[in-house]
Amino acid sequence: MRDYLNPGVWNSLLTEISLNLNYVLVVFLLQIAGLFGKQWYDDKKRQISNNIILSYALYYVFITAGVGIAFYLSSLGGNPFVLYGDYMIISIILRGIGGVLFAFVLELKILKQTKFLITIVLLTMVTITPFLINTPFITQALNILSILILTLPFIFTIYFLRKTYGEVRRKLSFAFLGLSLIGTALVLSSYTADQILQILFPYPAFIIFPFKILAIFGVFLLIYGFRGYSFFLEAEWKENLVSFYIIEKTQKTELYHKDFAEGEILQESVFAGGLAGITKIIDELTSEKKDFGSKAGFDTINLGKFFIILYSGESIISALLVRKNIQHARYFLQTVTSKFESSFRDLLKASDLSKGKEIFKITEMLIRDIIKL
Repeated sequence: MRDYLNPGVWNSLLTEISLNLNYVLVVFLLQIAGLFGKQWYDDKKRQISNNIILSYALYYVFITAGVGIAFYLSSLGGNPFVLYGDYMIISIILRGIGGVLFAFVLELKILKQTKFLITIVLLTMVTITPFLINTPFITQALNILSILILTLPFIFTIYFLRKTYGEVRRKLSFAFLGLSLIGTALVLSSYTADQILQILFPYPAFIIFPFKILAIFGVFLLIYGFRGYSFFLEAEWKENLVSFYIIEKTQKTELYHKDFAEGEILQESVFAGGLAGITKIIDELTSEKKDFGSKAGFDTINLGKFFIILYSGESIISALLVRKNIQHARYFLQTVTSKFESSFRDLLKASDLSKGKEIFKITEMLIRDIIKL
C-alpha cells in the first residue's frame, strides 16, 4: 500500500501508460488522414479539384508513419540515434516527405508569395539531417526539422481562419486548439524533451501524461473542426456568389439587387426573369410551406448548376444564387438580413417602399463591410 504513495512508483506507472498512449495517438492520427482522404474523394466525385486536401491527407500518413517508428524506438529505451540509427533515418525521411509534399502544395496554391522558400528549406533539412545521425548535431537538426514540419498545419489552418466566418470559423478555431494540443504532446514526446524533463523534474511523467491525454482530446477537436463540410470550398466562398436579392415580404417589392458574377450568362430559366423569377419561387414556397416567411429560417432550392438559398427575416426575404451549397451563403444571408432590417427598420414600415430604393442602395456598404469584398 505504501508503494502507491511513492511518487516514483506513480512516475513509472504513468510512463508506461504514456508509452501505450503513443500508439493510441498514432491510430487517431491515421483517422485524421482518412478524414481528409475521404473529403478529397468526395470533392473529386463532385468534380472539384482539391489537391490541398489530398496533400494534407498524405502529410498525416507520412507523419504518422515516421512518428510511429520514433515512438516504438523510444519505448525500447536508450538513445535511439545511437542504438537504432538506420530506423531513425527511415523515420526522419518519412516525416520529411510528408512535410515537403504538403509545403510544396501549400506554396503552389495559397502561399505563392513565399516562392517555395519553405519547401526548399524543408527539402534541404530532410537531405542533410540523416547524414548527421552519428554526430552531436543530430538532435538539434531533428528538432529544427520537426518544428518546421509541425508548423505547416498551423499555417494551413490560420490561412483558412482568416478567410472564413460564422460557424465555419468557429469549427476551425476548435481545430486550431486541437492542433496545439497534439503539437505540444508530440514535442514533449521527443527524445530531447524527455532528456530535458528528466533533468528539470524528478518525475517527468506527471507532466507528459496529462499532455498525452490532452493530445487525444485534441484529435477529437481536430476531427470535429474539419468534419461535415469542404473547408476549401468554404474558404473560397466569395467566388461562389452569383446574385443577391432583398425582397419585402408583403408587397413582394425588390429593395436591393446585386450581381456578383457580372457578365455570367445563367441558363436557369427560373432565374432568367430576375425579380419575377424570385417572386415566383417565393410564392411557390409559400403555397407549399404554409409557415414559410412566418419565422426566420432557410430554404434551399437545387437548380442543377446553381442553388438558390432563401432566408426569411422579420420584414424581408433575402435570396442568394450560388454555385455551391456552402455554409457561408447562410452566414452571408443571415448577417445581411439582420443588418438591413436593423438599419432600415422605420423605412420598412412605409406603405410605398419604392420611394426608398435609392436609400436602400447603401446596402452595398453593408455588404462590403460584412464580407470585405
